[in-house]
Amino acid sequence: MLQKRPDAVFIEFGINDSVARFSCPVAKSQSNLEALIDRVLAQKPTCEIILMTATPGDRYPEGHFSYRKEIASYYAMYRDVAKARGCLLVDLYPAWLALARHDKTKYQAYVPDTVHPTEEGCR
Repeated sequence: MLQKRPDAVFIEFGINDSVARFSCPVAKSQSNLEALIDRVLAQKPTCEIILMTATPGDRYPEGHFSYRKEIASYYAMYRDVAKARGCLLVDLYPAWLALARHDKTKYQAYVPDTVHPTEEGCR
């Protein structure tokens, strides 16, 4: 991607960072995000970085193979980094939470595993 010298780059939260069994605490995830931003800007200082939060990923309980812990903390970190670095932020997490609270049927149709939106959910 860096070889293409893009004018803008979207960096969506890597939701697997929050999977408990991968042991990637928020601080490490932030360090990885900051390094990625730094690499992009080192190649092209004028590149616009757009950070993005995603789905809740809260389907599985603690102890499950795919349990995601403290996901709200990871998304808060994305907000903090966006603010500190002057990046745009597409903050989808609150919208997904609101949909889950207000229309569980539609939420389940749009993101059945709470991680990967369907085609309809993406629209």
